Amino acid sequence: MRFLRVGLPLAGTALALVAAFWWLLVAESGAPKAYVNVSFDDISLSQPHIEIDGMAHYTVVIHQRVPGNLFRDERELYVFALFPEHDMKSRSIPLLVRSPNKPEDLVSYEMMTLQGTLRAPTRDVLPFQTEGLFGKRGDYFFADHMLVLDVP
Repeated sequence: MRFLRVGLPLAGTALALVAAFWWLLVAESGAPKAYVNVSFDDISLSQPHIEIDGMAHYTVVIHQRVPGNLFRDERELYVFALFPEHDMKSRSIPLLVRSPNKPEDLVSYEMMTLQGTLRAPTRDVLPFQTEGLFGKRGDYFFADHMLVLDVP
């Protein structure tokens, strides 16, 4: 009887926590996403899953290693700037791309269509020194409204 008063609520709480973690971390990542085609003027966190056409600047490519955890494996990502189509002269970065695909070494610019999830540029997504590296290596700087696109 004593077990029922203490053990049953404790077991129910533990089961609810495990189900919540599974739903937030595992089930969410495997769900199919509907991508919305947007232009650079319409980029917003209100539409997190987007498809966008642009020009990648490979002048500066940063290799980023994202450590794994209990639910995800370690990932190696390549960070580069994406600008509106045919824009080869801008230095204010409106969108950074984190992709598992390594850009080719001898290519400086590439027109591409990308699908991914938008994120705010927090310290969990980008290391603090990222803007400094873009500035030193290619005279780029982050726009005030810059976002990060995670490509699966």
